[in-house]
Amino acid sequence: MSEGQEILRKDPVTTKAQLTAAVGEGNVQAALALILAKADPESAVELAKTHVARDTAPRVHVPGQLTLGTALRQSAILATVLEESDRVAFVAAMMVRLRDRRDEAFNRADALAALSIVAPSLYDEMRDQVFQELMEFAQGPTESEVSFGFGDDPFSRFKVSLGNPPLAAKAAQVAGQVGRTAEQYDDVQRLVLGLLPTADDGACFALASALRDMPAEYMKVSVPPLASHSNRWIRCFAAISWARDPERSPDLGVRLARDSEASVRFALADALRPVPEHRGASHPKRRSSPGSNTKDRTGAGTIATDNPCEGDQGGPRRRPLAPPTRGRPKRVADRGPRALSASGAPPGGVLGFQDGVAILATCVQAEPSGLGLPDQVRSTVCKRRWTGW
Repeated sequence: MSEGQEILRKDPVTTKAQLTAAVGEGNVQAALALILAKADPESAVELAKTHVARDTAPRVHVPGQLTLGTALRQSAILATVLEESDRVAFVAAMMVRLRDRRDEAFNRADALAALSIVAPSLYDEMRDQVFQELMEFAQGPTESEVSFGFGDDPFSRFKVSLGNPPLAAKAAQVAGQVGRTAEQYDDVQRLVLGLLPTADDGACFALASALRDMPAEYMKVSVPPLASHSNRWIRCFAAISWARDPERSPDLGVRLARDSEASVRFALADALRPVPEHRGASHPKRRSSPGSNTKDRTGAGTIATDNPCEGDQGGPRRRPLAPPTRGRPKRVADRGPRALSASGAPPGGVLGFQDGVAILATCVQAEPSGLGLPDQVRSTVCKRRWTGW
């Protein structure tokens, strides 16, 4: 569904007609699709109440039993159609679960993801309270007393460990999504900079996402130092931030376009807009040959960007731009967190075909003529892919 929202939202009436019966039978996926399509969610209310009641009930820990994995994110989406009192109760339960040291760390991370979906919809006083509690947790996170793993003995032949999610960094990210004032955004930025020196790759991804998710007008972090950071995700954010205001440092875009890390180049390409300020970062061939005969073979002359989702409050997030491939584009191979991409409302308007070729050529350090057919460029430059956390 994370990649099907665009289709569902284009015709919410048909979506409702096709899914209402399944929702009445208790099909959770159908209810989620109905809500994400922004169709009339009346038929999903009862199912949402059932799931929210289950996840807001007090937790009972049984000695010797460990549960790995939750449905909190699904319940959070369902909770968005309930009354505010129900959403407040759900958020309070997620805060309790976040602090529960007897729960597995990944389950607590799920509670944070659920908070990011529901908490921004609450009234201001409750948002401020949740924001303060998240900031306090991020500054002094507690480790889980249990973990899903075995074989810690040095003589163990087999060892299993899933690692630990960066709860502090994720809490900072959610705090940025819950915040609503300039002072709160300033606090989050200071917190992010304070956590960066000791952050590993996963934590850097969450911290970069925290900065990316903030309204651009409240951003005070200097971009050039972040563009030189050793971590790829921080440089990805630098690329996204530079694209918002390229006049601050015109040469920085070229340096980011030549970054050794593919994810940084793809983040830059994804964030670029067809405005004159970005011409300076175009491929030199593009600037020296304005009369290029490269045309959009569809006859439209432009390549429209997809717009599968609105906002970014814990919902699906965009995947990276895929590198040029033959046939169907493949996703960027990466064993770490998924690539950082510009979030919030997707770029509006259309992208000129030649501009798209030049931007992509810069980012992959290739000649525009070697990028393949227009449909390949369309799928590579303009295809927006989304995924949940």
